[in-house]
Amino acid sequence: TLAETYPGFDVSAFQAIIVPSRVPTAAIDKLSVDIASVVSSAEFAEKVAPLGVFPKSSTSRELDEIIRKEIDRWATIVKAANIKVD
Repeated sequence: TLAETYPGFDVSAFQAIIVPSRVPTAAIDKLSVDIASVVSSAEFAEKVAPLGVFPKSSTSRELDEIIRKEIDRWATIVKAANIKVD
């Protein structure tokens, strides 16, 4: 596997719903609760299982942390590999 060839290799995909910064916190909190309810449902898990998806919801604060870590991680890789945009 790739991880055997490159020890420590780990790439995961995730989907997120992002809203503009001007959306009121109360609306974001309500949306988060509603989305978490769907994501944690058995019906949703059953529908996405054939796609190899493992549903997990997060708070907006947790998502912010995930995104910041991913930006830092990939920025380091891009810089080390001297990747440039054409």
